[in-house]
Amino acid sequence: MKKNMNESESNQTWLGHPLSLSTLFFTELWERFSYYGMRALLVLFMVEKIQNGGMSLDDEMATAIYGLYTAFVYLACLPGGWMADRLLGDAGLIVKRSGDSNISGSRFDLAWFPVVGFLAALVLLIVLIVSGALQVNALSLAQHTTYVIVGLAVAFFVYLFVFGKLNPAEFKQTLVIVVLFISSAVFWSGFEQAGSSLNLFAERYTDRLFFGFEIPAGWFQSLGPLFIVTLAPVFASLWVRLATRQLDPSMPAKFALGLLLLGLGFLVMVGAAKFVVTGQKAAPYWLVLTYLIHTMGELCVSPVGLSSVTKLAPKRFMGQMMGIWFLATSLGNLIAGLMAGRFDPESLNEMPDIFLQIVLTTLGASVILFVCNRPIKKLMAHEG
Repeated sequence: MKKNMNESESNQTWLGHPLSLSTLFFTELWERFSYYGMRALLVLFMVEKIQNGGMSLDDEMATAIYGLYTAFVYLACLPGGWMADRLLGDAGLIVKRSGDSNISGSRFDLAWFPVVGFLAALVLLIVLIVSGALQVNALSLAQHTTYVIVGLAVAFFVYLFVFGKLNPAEFKQTLVIVVLFISSAVFWSGFEQAGSSLNLFAERYTDRLFFGFEIPAGWFQSLGPLFIVTLAPVFASLWVRLATRQLDPSMPAKFALGLLLLGLGFLVMVGAAKFVVTGQKAAPYWLVLTYLIHTMGELCVSPVGLSSVTKLAPKRFMGQMMGIWFLATSLGNLIAGLMAGRFDPESLNEMPDIFLQIVLTTLGASVILFVCNRPIKKLMAHEG
């Protein structure tokens, strides 16, 4: 009878998909809604004057805090994944198999002690900061956290190469992951300007009047998701058609194309910034075009990221490698926040040059990847 009940539960569907998929779908939906809602408002709130309900922070401090916030969202994947694998996942499996919920023996309880201790220390740290007993400089913290993340990534890959006992094929494929890791960090360091420098550009330097209605600056953040929904089927179809003709770009080629599009998007912002320098406000289409080009770049990079790890990583290091992969996104977000702080509203004449520096960095990375595409493909020759 119990077996029949389990079979009936597994046969339940929702819109043609397993019923449990709806739980995953709505969990992801509201998580994304929360994150991108914050992304549209956080920097604008922090730089707004206190009398208007804001915090009156300067741009450099506000974008550093924003970078830390977004970086730790992805950095939390490491301890979160460890807890899911070692504690929540295993405990749930034991309960299901034994049919006895009263199994929390001393071994299981002890496994949670480090987690409880960490959370208690974190709560204490937050209380000390909020109360003013402990002074923290967000800008300095962001800078030092960058070094920590880079150090973690370097330490992990060095350990893998030296002590991982990789065979020649695994060694070569891990080298490819290192290249893609660096490329991913560079990409997200530019792309994630959306919630910081580009958000402030929309607020301060964009003509947002539309038939007498002033478009809220945060609304521009909805352009990326709109373009994703619109263009994702187009790109998916494009890759499939190219694959049928043996013309599907390799992983590094797609990353290079994504970086190229990212650079072209910021080249548009160079033009918009030149209008601002002359004392004019930029038309909204400058930002719309930038977000469109950036989204096209994202569709070349984002779907390939974890896929490349699952295909290239040594099987015995798969879980660790997927967790480390998110360090690239975390690092990119943190650098994006620090870079955004360079846009000084008191030195508008420097804005075109800063955007141009981003253009040159991303295009340079793209060119390097395109040039190295063939050697990298050779390293991927044993991809399974």
